[in-house]
Amino acid sequence: MKLRKVKPDVMIEFRQPYIGPLIRKYGNMFRASDCPNSYLANRVKTVDLRLLTGDTAVHADMIMWHPTEPVELAAFQLLNVMFSVPQVSVRLQEIPKDHFEMIRFYTDYWRRNRAVLLDGAFEAFSPNANYPVARARRGGKQIVGLYADAVVRLDGSAADAIDVLNAKSSKRVVLDVARDLGRYRYTVRDSQGRTVDTGEIALAAGVRAFTVPVSGLFSLERVTARP
Repeated sequence: MKLRKVKPDVMIEFRQPYIGPLIRKYGNMFRASDCPNSYLANRVKTVDLRLLTGDTAVHADMIMWHPTEPVELAAFQLLNVMFSVPQVSVRLQEIPKDHFEMIRFYTDYWRRNRAVLLDGAFEAFSPNANYPVARARRGGKQIVGLYADAVVRLDGSAADAIDVLNAKSSKRVVLDVARDLGRYRYTVRDSQGRTVDTGEIALAAGVRAFTVPVSGLFSLERVTARP
């Protein structure tokens, strides 16, 4: 209270492991506790915080990687914290060009979609398996983070725009469609944002598989009304 008297919009961050709903009385920013170079720990900690802390801002721990890593693996560090505020901690002037293009693409994507990623209705599945699938929905758009070889389930409330972030080491993305959803235009991009495939499909009820580059983005946009 004394700090707010000095500066009403003061920012107070907590970053220790025992953060929970009660501590929201004392801080307005929560950050994953230290987990340098561990995208798995960063994902679990930020998702835990998103599920526990309501509308309080959630920040990832600083993300970093070795400059000799393949760009697709470097991208894991960023994709695993897309449902929080990422903090990039590599020297941009020292990383390879493809790493720089990856950061440019996905930080731009995060900025354009932050209203969905941060403020949308958020859910994450299978905490016993470190949340292999997470999803945010808002304003007719749905964004799915796919972190293991799991199935992305699309129910009858599927949005007009659906993005799947393929943040795993395999290229197979499987959608399980609950009912006919109409026709969609799809675009497949690699980790640097380059388009590698486009087309149009009917999302009929059933299971469909797509090929998406590692750390790539699979985007669907509705082109016809729902059946």
